[in-house]
Amino acid sequence: MEIISSRLFLSVAGVVTVLVALTYKSGFIVGVLSNINNEQQHQQRRQQSSLRQLSIDEYSDPKTTDQAIRPDQEEDNPSIRFYIKASGKEKYLARAKHIADTWAKDVDDITFLMDDSNHEEVDEAFSTRKWAKVKHVKGTDKQGEYKHATGRYDPILKVAWAAQRLKTRAVFTEEEEQNSPVDWVCYIDDDMVVNVSNLKKELLKKESECAPDCIIGDQKVHGGTKFTAGGWCMNQDLVQRTTTLLKQKTDDELFWRSTDDVSFHHAVMNVALDVVVTDSLLFFSEISWHRRSAKYNSHVQSQNITGTLMEFVENVSPILAVYHNGLEPKSIRPLEDLVVKEGITEEGTEVTVKRGIMDT
Repeated sequence: MEIISSRLFLSVAGVVTVLVALTYKSGFIVGVLSNINNEQQHQQRRQQSSLRQLSIDEYSDPKTTDQAIRPDQEEDNPSIRFYIKASGKEKYLARAKHIADTWAKDVDDITFLMDDSNHEEVDEAFSTRKWAKVKHVKGTDKQGEYKHATGRYDPILKVAWAAQRLKTRAVFTEEEEQNSPVDWVCYIDDDMVVNVSNLKKELLKKESECAPDCIIGDQKVHGGTKFTAGGWCMNQDLVQRTTTLLKQKTDDELFWRSTDDVSFHHAVMNVALDVVVTDSLLFFSEISWHRRSAKYNSHVQSQNITGTLMEFVENVSPILAVYHNGLEPKSIRPLEDLVVKEGITEEGTEVTVKRGIMDT
């Protein structure tokens, strides 16, 4: 009787073991199939996007498998529409006017997204700069107040972040109202300089790496999220997808609850649209401007320079596409107008000697 009970116990144990194994394998198989299905959906979306790019109604050569070119676009001359994150406050209005008077004259379409600060003064300033447009975005006067926060729980942060999100949404609202789509939309901070010719070449080069959904900039990482510093450029396919998404979803629904850089990339680009930023060596923000920056050191080594500010400006700035205005050549930007980073001296002509790459 004991032998029979023992055998029965072993049989039952064996059945249980088999069932557990099958359950584990079944779960594993389901997980694998789910991943395969997700990947297939992702591939299908990319194929559909490529088919949209190759539509015979929109493009001259529907058989091409390379980058699609609009009939009205030269192959090496992509169309770009610029939006500048700006403010009417005195310091920032000076930046906006400087952009309008320099590199903005080299672009076909540029809009300064202003707040309501000094509304009349802003409109008057741009009344004589007909090549540049101004859009006042209500509710964005506090976009820069995060700089005055006393801690991570300071209520002013929520106000500043809400203003930043409104300004970012304005890019896509404005773009939807445009009569003619462009190949690229660039949203740039007001302390950045654009070399339009270099930018067009870089966008063409990078598009082959990131198409159909491209957002390109100076890539940084915070809390595991890759984001762009100083602004970004986005191709038309992704502009359309983002526009549709932002029309359908609120910030809360997207869990986009803080900034226009890290939080935008995490909630909108990464999670909602499954897109990750593409880094460009030719996008050089203020964050890249210190001796521990890999991007800074890459340029120093490639140009075989010691890395002083003057050397960097003379040898590296001319090859960049988008860069911080502190690296703008003196021939374009008067020395006394340079925006000096906090903690660096700005007394007269000594600024070129004392203001160097940040060591911290």
